[in-house]
Parts: sequence; structure tokens; C-alpha cells
Amino acid sequence: MTSDAFRKAWTAGTMLALTLGLGALAPAAGAHHDSPVRLCEEKFGGDFNSFRKYPIFGRHGARLGRLDISFQGPVRRHGVWGWRACAVTVLNHHNRLRFADVGVRQADDRRWRSDPGMWRRYAGPVVRWSPYAGNCLIWRGTIRGGTNILKGYCA
Repeated sequence: MTSDAFRKAWTAGTMLALTLGLGALAPAAGAHHDSPVRLCEEKFGGDFNSFRKYPIFGRHGARLGRLDISFQGPVRRHGVWGWRACAVTVLNHHNRLRFADVGVRQADDRRWRSDPGMWRRYAGPVVRWSPYAGNCLIWRGTIRGGTNILKGYCA
């Protein structure tokens, strides 16, 4: 084998090995937990930022999942500047269907934007807009057999 042929074969082999090695490091499509921020961005558009994560524990202390909140702002709606909160309840174990719920509402409004049901991965995402001045958002997350999370935030 000539040195030119050897060099080309070595270069091609090295590139193949690097490609396979880097491919193994790349996250798999539909990884174990989808990114709640990415889920919000895909469903509602725009750029969301991670805000808070609240763990949801079972009766015996096992972690069943989490309530994940992200926000987007500033967002202009009807001539008023505000922000949008997006909520997702993420389940830790995907081997069976489990009841989960996620919801978000304005503090002065009793209507929840929610997504209850039997899920394997996550409930939601759901989003709600709130003006910056004088309003609060409340969100909830539930996984059957675990604690119920009910939290709020005022801008």
C-alpha cells in the first residue's frame, strides 16, 4: 500500500470513528425526559426561560416527578406588556400510564388552563399570560399518589 493510499484510508477510518463516537454522545431523540422549556417553545412559539422546578413526592418519599415552570417575556397583548408562564408536569417513570395534571391561572380568575389525563411522560404544556402590573399567576401540578403542588408568583 502506498503512503498516499494509507493516508487516505487512515483519514477515512479516523473520521468514521469520530463520527460514531460523537454520535454516541449526542442526546437521543425523545430522551428520557423531554425538556419542558422546549415543549413550551414548540407548542406556543417564542423563547421561554426556565423559572422554577417543584418536586412531586409520593406518600413514601419516592420522587414521582416535578412541576416545571418556564416564562416568556416581555409579551405584548391588547396593547399591554406582560409575561407568559408555561407549566408542565413531568413524570419520572414512563413504564405505565399514570394520572397527572398541570394547570395555570391568573389569581383574579377562577378559570384554569389545565391538561388532566392519563400520561406516561408529561401533562401539558399549558400557558397563561399576565400583565406586569398588579397581577399574579398560580400554577398547580399533580401526579396520582403524590403531593399536590400549588404555587404562585406576582410580577
